[in-house]
Formats: sequence, structure tokens, C-alpha cells
Amino acid sequence: MAQKYPTFFSIVLVMALLLIFPALLLGSTVYADGDTPEGGETIDNPQTETGGTIEDGETPENEDPPAETSGESEQATFTITYKGLPSIFNAPTKTTYQVGTTVDFSSESLKPTYVENAEYYYYGGYVFLEWCADDACTIPAPNITEETTGDVTVWAKVRLNKITVKFVGWDYEDVEVEYGSVASAILSDKNPTKNGYEFIGWFLSTQYTEKIGDNYVFTGYDGSEIKFYAKFEKRAEPWVYYSIYAFAGLTVVSYLIWWIAFKPKKERIDV
Repeated sequence: MAQKYPTFFSIVLVMALLLIFPALLLGSTVYADGDTPEGGETIDNPQTETGGTIEDGETPENEDPPAETSGESEQATFTITYKGLPSIFNAPTKTTYQVGTTVDFSSESLKPTYVENAEYYYYGGYVFLEWCADDACTIPAPNITEETTGDVTVWAKVRLNKITVKFVGWDYEDVEVEYGSVASAILSDKNPTKNGYEFIGWFLSTQYTEKIGDNYVFTGYDGSEIKFYAKFEKRAEPWVYYSIYAFAGLTVVSYLIWWIAFKPKKERIDV
């Protein structure tokens, strides 16, 4: 039997298949997002690694979505600093507002209040007047407007409590004194007179138990009143003094006469 050998046609067919098969494999290459074929043409719907296509507006699974931006920036602020208030007042040291806020420094809401202690209210000694633009309080603090952008500092203007002193029963004018002042400043020329009586001093009541000395310190809430009452003691009539003096004189003279007349004589003893 004759041996069979591959024909020339069979050899050509095998070689053709070997050349065509790689080309078919290259034609089915998956392009990642952003890659282009060698010819430079862009791909309208690039495929994902899983074989699907990316629709318009979608984000590939392996990429983070773009950060969302708020179209408004953070609003600016400014700070008001408060200075010069005595410790008996409740008040913030600083407050922060958004730019564009209006602030009226004369409003009741910005007036400081006393601390929660009645003693401070009556004897604290200070009254708040207004907020100022300088520490010497020569210029009232201007109000904050919508155009204000920078920080602002204001100072408190205060004064001492004022107390009215009344001299009951006398024609002396009422005297207004400041908290903490002493009585000697107003009593040096207040010495009333009364016929037949001697002025003892000023007292706080008609019981005359608490005398007002020169070092008495005025305290009290603003607008309060203190009443002073004068105390007198009746003087003795002149004849009383004369009688006393005469009696004393007669007593002395009588003793001298007795001593001279009845002085015991010492007897002389001869040795």
C-alpha cells in the first residue's frame, strides 16, 4: 500500500488559519475608559472591565464621584468686645455676629443687669449709663450697620449711685451725695440752734439711737433718700447755775470760818 503525504493544499490551508486567527483575537480587544485604538478613533461608548458600556453621565465603578461644591462660601463674622464694667454687672465679654447684622448699643437688650444678689443692687454703688467708643467715654459707641465688617470694642460708662439727704424739720436744702462719700463733707455748716436748748447732733431716727458722725459713709441704691433728725437737750436756766455757784461758795466760806474759830489748840508740854 502506498504511503500518504499531506498535499500542498493542506499545508497552505493550515498556514492561512494560523495567520487569520490572531487577527480575529485582536479585533475583539476591550478598551478601558480613555484608551483609543491604534488608528486614533475614539470610542463612543467605551466598555467597562466587566464588558458593559458606560452611559452618558455615569461614573465608572472604580472611580470616585466628583466632590459636590456648595455655591455659597462661609459667611464672615465680626466680634464685639465689652470693657470697663464693674463686677456687680452681668455682661458678656465678647459676642460674635454675622456680617450684615445691625446692632443698636442703646437698646435695652444690651444694657447690663446686676448680678443675682439684692445686696449688690442696693449697695453696689454703680449705675450703667451707656456704651462708649473710647475708654475715656467721651464718644458714644456708634451703632453697628450692615457695612460693618471688622471687630469692635466698646467701653462702659458708669457713675456712682446718688443719694439724697434730707434734714427733717429744718430749712436746710436737700443735699445729693455720691455713694461712698462721708458725712463730714455736708455737715460742717449744719449746726441748727434752738433757744434754751443745746444741739447734740444728727441722728438717723427720732429714737436718736444712731448718731451720724463725721466718718459716716453714705450707701444705698441710686435715687434713695436718707433722713437726718436733729437732737437737742434743754439748757438749765441761768439762775440755776448762779444758785449752784452760790451754794458752792457759801460752803467753802463756812468751812473756813469753822476751821478758824474752832481749830483745836495744841497744849504746850514742858519737859
